[in-house]
Amino acid sequence: PQKKAANLLIYDFAGQEEYYITHHLFLGSKALYILAFDLSKYEEKLLDSQIILWWDAIQNRVSDLKSNGSKTPKVIIVGTHADLLGNAQDYADHIHKKLKVRFHSRMNSLQDRVQILEQELSELDPKRKEKGSLNIKENDMVPLSIKVQIQTMECEIKKLGHQQKCTIALPSSIYAVSSKDFSNFGK
Repeated sequence: PQKKAANLLIYDFAGQEEYYITHHLFLGSKALYILAFDLSKYEEKLLDSQIILWWDAIQNRVSDLKSNGSKTPKVIIVGTHADLLGNAQDYADHIHKKLKVRFHSRMNSLQDRVQILEQELSELDPKRKEKGSLNIKENDMVPLSIKVQIQTMECEIKKLGHQQKCTIALPSSIYAVSSKDFSNFGK
């Protein structure tokens, strides 16, 4: 097989908040993201600002309703400055477990919200299970306010389903690396 040339674009966001507003311009679904953070400065209370903030920025951009779920990007999480910690990989593994719990909770929350909306829709339109979604044109007996509620809920369910489908998979581990002695760079 003939090898084809490929273009590789690398953007280093470096984490400065003053540039955060422009980052979405560079985020896309056909990408590999390396989310790097300084393990030596990690604090559990900073999980949101060190990892989740950036994860959400990527997730929110690619789970847009116009996106295609099959193009969900891959994310690698890297903890840097491993040489400054005696047990860096254990520390990274601990952070990964925290992320797993958080991500599991998020998925459950999405599913719970869908179930609540489905229940509310069943109460608004008891015949919904028989006929699927409400056919607005055929059902003139339903008040306009109820029709609007039903359409809004159906749209929300569709959006939540898309978010579930496009959720970026949490990597199987966080890599603890050091540029000082190049530990773990070969993994």
